[in-house]
Amino acid sequence: MFTYDAPQHKAARLGIGSFLKRIRRTMRRATAKNDAPLMALWSGHDVTIWPLLTTLGLNNAITIAYGSHLVFELWQDRAQEHWVAVEFDGEYQTIPACGSELCKLADFDAAIKPFIPVDFAKECEATS
Repeated sequence: MFTYDAPQHKAARLGIGSFLKRIRRTMRRATAKNDAPLMALWSGHDVTIWPLLTTLGLNNAITIAYGSHLVFELWQDRAQEHWVAVEFDGEYQTIPACGSELCKLADFDAAIKPFIPVDFAKECEATS
């Protein structure tokens, strides 16, 4: 295993970035009310959950047990501002880039943006 700190940033972009892009796109569709699903469900394993937690800065002291689950919730307040909450195995997590359990959507986007490849094929080719 490795961590997605600065030396491994490229591994994070290529390993989980495309999935983060899909999560972000689904949330943006929901905020724009462009035929977005009320719920999106993806299934994976510990090797999917762990990189997601790591890119959000949540991998410290977290054990991914059999049957673990990770939930991204999109909330809207009365002022029509959107917020993201991340829940892992029934407990809301504090994303370090946000400083609380509720993260403004713009701050969440900013936290994951460095991990989303702009051109996956080109970035992948550059690593070989």
